[in-house]
Amino acid sequence: SVLHVRRQMTQKGTLAPPKDGSARDIVVGPEVAATLRAQRRRIAEMKLRAGGKWKDDPLSASMIVRSTNGGPLSASALDNAVSRMAEPLNLPGLRPHDLRHSYAVAALRAGADPKTVQHNLGHASAAMTLDIYAAYTTDAAAEAARRISTYWNDATN
Repeated sequence: SVLHVRRQMTQKGTLAPPKDGSARDIVVGPEVAATLRAQRRRIAEMKLRAGGKWKDDPLSASMIVRSTNGGPLSASALDNAVSRMAEPLNLPGLRPHDLRHSYAVAALRAGADPKTVQHNLGHASAAMTLDIYAAYTTDAAAEAARRISTYWNDATN
């Protein structure tokens, strides 16, 4: 499945093209695709409940998160929703942007190539991504040493 990133919410709660014109398509795994399908069903249910009060403007029609009347969710409402979801996970103070950082670190630790992580985040370069996140992936050096050792042993035996 593919997630099409065409807009982002600004700090002011408005929608705008991603920074640096980095609109992009992100390939997502089956778990993410299932979550997005479930969210699409929740939005359809919200639309039924809202009836004539539903705002189905083209700008917010493809948004993953929407207000109960169909419009864009305010930045503060999104912050509050993420905070509420984080409480049972014992992650006080979690903000939406922290999820972006969590993805980057998890992807790099899982062995995703930096170029893919860079693309998914919309960074200008893989070097920028690594400059920001390499410090959080200290286990990468040990994994690299293990891979080089395996390669060397295979090549010399």
